[in-house]
Amino acid sequence: MRRVDAKAGESVSIQASGEGNLAMTYLVQVRQRIEANFSHPFSNTGRRATVEFTIQRDGTISRDFKIIQSAGPSMDHYAIQALERTKDLPPLYDSYTKPFLRCQITFEFNQKN
Repeated sequence: MRRVDAKAGESVSIQASGEGNLAMTYLVQVRQRIEANFSHPFSNTGRRATVEFTIQRDGTISRDFKIIQSAGPSMDHYAIQALERTKDLPPLYDSYTKPFLRCQITFEFNQKN
């Protein structure tokens, strides 16, 4: 399991399971691109939504989203929306030989963005 946590001022952390050579730099890029598409009107709720999703070899995010931890229907909507808006992920590295990468991403609703 590889994990990239949110730093101060960030709202998104990501983890990925899978064997093979998965570079942390790839997960950092994925986290940054998804966070750039995460926008919501809530502040200081202390809630988190965790969503499981799949990245295909070409960098496409499959639409097989699964809510692992709900923050409530409206907040879950904004979490899914961030994934749907993210269309430009880099392809999986050649050294990672699996056909896809299964990830969990956690969105924190602590500040408006």
